[in-house]
Amino acid sequence: MIHAINHRKTGKIGWVGIKLDMEKAFDRVEWNFLSTILNHLNFPSRIITLIHQCLSSVSIKFSINGNISKEILPTRGLRQGDPLSPYLFLLCSEGLAAALKFQKHLGNFDGISIARTAPAVSHLLFVDDTLIFAKATYSSCNALQAALQLYNQATGQRVNFGKSSILFSPNTPSQISSHFYQTLGISNGPFMSKYLGVPQCFGRSKKNSFSFILDRVSSNLKVWSHKFFSKAGKEVLLKSVIQAIPSYAMSCYKLPASICHKIEKLMAQFWWGSFGNHSKAHWKSWPSLCQSKFFGGLGFRSLIHHNQALLAKQAWRVLTTPDSIVSQILKARELLKEGLIWKVGNGQTIRTLQDSWIPDPRSLRFKNNSAPPSDKVSFFINPNGSWDLNRLAEFFDHDLVACILKVPIGGPNSDDCLIWKGDPSGLLTVKSAYHLSNTSNLPPSSSNTSFYNRWWKFFWHQSIPPKVKNFGWRTFYHILPTAFNLFRRKVVPSPSCSFCGCSLETVTHALLDCSRARQVWKLSPLYHFYILHRHSDVKDLMLSAYTDLSTDDFSLLICTLWSIWEFRNKKLFRNTNSNAGDVVQWISAFLSQYKEAQLKRIDMVTSHQANVPTSANQVKEGSYQLYTDAAIQARNGKIGLGAVVKDWNGQVIAGLSVPMTANIQPALAEAWALRLALDWCSSVKLPLSIIFSDCQQLVGQVSSRKKDLSAMADVVWDIRNSLSHFPNASVTYTPRNNNIHAHQMAKGALGLDEELVWKNNSPSFLFVT
Repeated sequence: MIHAINHRKTGKIGWVGIKLDMEKAFDRVEWNFLSTILNHLNFPSRIITLIHQCLSSVSIKFSINGNISKEILPTRGLRQGDPLSPYLFLLCSEGLAAALKFQKHLGNFDGISIARTAPAVSHLLFVDDTLIFAKATYSSCNALQAALQLYNQATGQRVNFGKSSILFSPNTPSQISSHFYQTLGISNGPFMSKYLGVPQCFGRSKKNSFSFILDRVSSNLKVWSHKFFSKAGKEVLLKSVIQAIPSYAMSCYKLPASICHKIEKLMAQFWWGSFGNHSKAHWKSWPSLCQSKFFGGLGFRSLIHHNQALLAKQAWRVLTTPDSIVSQILKARELLKEGLIWKVGNGQTIRTLQDSWIPDPRSLRFKNNSAPPSDKVSFFINPNGSWDLNRLAEFFDHDLVACILKVPIGGPNSDDCLIWKGDPSGLLTVKSAYHLSNTSNLPPSSSNTSFYNRWWKFFWHQSIPPKVKNFGWRTFYHILPTAFNLFRRKVVPSPSCSFCGCSLETVTHALLDCSRARQVWKLSPLYHFYILHRHSDVKDLMLSAYTDLSTDDFSLLICTLWSIWEFRNKKLFRNTNSNAGDVVQWISAFLSQYKEAQLKRIDMVTSHQANVPTSANQVKEGSYQLYTDAAIQARNGKIGLGAVVKDWNGQVIAGLSVPMTANIQPALAEAWALRLALDWCSSVKLPLSIIFSDCQQLVGQVSSRKKDLSAMADVVWDIRNSLSHFPNASVTYTPRNNNIHAHQMAKGALGLDEELVWKNNSPSFLFVT
């Protein structure tokens, strides 16, 4: 909006933007006006009473020259710092919005529209930050003054015109701008440069506009640099504080790459440490540290990719909420396009070859250059909402058919829509957008890469202190400050081991081959494993431990390596000598104490599985229980849906087995089974009182009200609609061993060619164990 005003140089009517500064905004809120607004917005009387009690229960005492005054009871105002106050002030701001709308209704005031098809914007309100936009006319000025006076009288608010500022477009006549200054009482000064902490417009140098972010980062890091933090502690500070500083600005603008690089440089200097004005050695590049922990990095955010992910989130808002007002989104359009995929509903709007609707990135093509009569995906869908296997086999190769069978179908009543493929919910999140942006340039994964990913995931989930994990990460990459590594960087004169004297002190030597290390390993419970791998590189030792050792022994191995390094440093720098037996005992005590401390931090959560309702004591006479399950045969692209109904005595009285062609996720198959079973029970008018499923994800989603665009959300929506036929029934989780009969029905469906519905006379496979 500010950009449009600055660049409006032609036209008969100019534009004006006004930043209003509210004087003591929170302190001037009238409680009576707030109650009136709440009533007008149809808040429940009980809520209004509670809010009034929160406001009126405040008492104040002043300390004047050391003397405490009597208690004072305020009659208006909101408390600063109260989390409820900003929301209550927003309700008060509705008064200003209403006053402006009233003037617009009278025809005296108009907002500005930056394009012919864009909506007219007259005001932007964020708590007490107010921006007014209008056409630069005499009537607009007078109407704005009338609206502000009405707002001030009703709410008790007062505009501080001395601190307010005003901006005119270049084509505004001087007579009109003078009228605005004189009527509103705003001084003719520079327009504010920031709104909500970010620049509103830029000069020739975009770097200068965002230099305040660099200053804030530098200020924080300078304070922390004088304190001692472990590497793990520094990691927490950088991720939780420093990386959050530019987030709001990056969600609005694309920051200059130079600013991002300078911030990352400051972060790297802080993380690796420094001696006075000299930085310590950076053993790994910052981009490698920004890789995911499961890819061998430390999970720091690459600011350029994070910036792109935040802008993609804004672009997602434009795509999913076309009526919202956002800006600066074009920089993220390519990332958004890369992450979008069609969710198949009825398939009537998706073009088979041109649109992206298969998660596999390979290109779609028809075999033998034979095209189907219709170019829509709906041509390959059966009326019952499953894939037509015969048509798929006729027009696609076997590999493509296998990929298509993995695509879930919403059904004939579901519409096709675009979703974000990077998140299970189908909604774009900053985390998933960042992951896509950061990994888009990585080479294709191989079996070797997959092994490393599994290893890193296993490593980072170890129950050991963060500082020990950080040490293990540095050990894996051989970036410990051993004599050999320091010699290569010309820090020390000799690469020899300080204890052996005759060998190069590499990371492997310091932790495995040195005489001091061998003494510790000889007394360690892992001595047999050490003997098998003592001639290996320490990285290969750690990789072998993943396959050869248990989880507890793997943790013990990493802690042993760390302890050897710690006691090596104590001897080298403090001349503190410890024998190998003390080191081994210390390792065992250290791990035990850490695990005990972690157990104390875990909240005791009562498992709801321990008291699962049973059919015998939870169902009233005359009502029934429904059990559902699904089975998957991935190699044949087939799923089986099963359900059984039990009476109030727990006896199986009816069942359902339905085979379908698909290769979908287990949770979605479970949802299909539940939907099918509910429709069946509704058609035969069975009075269900309780419904069981052994899929916790499904049970949670049925009761959840979170926004979801996934294929499973469509099925859950159908399930909720079907549940309306059973007002007294609830969907409950049950363990698999309580759901054997439904499981047998689903498993038996895999051997059927058509659905099987029975009552009283059960099929033979129902009781097969």
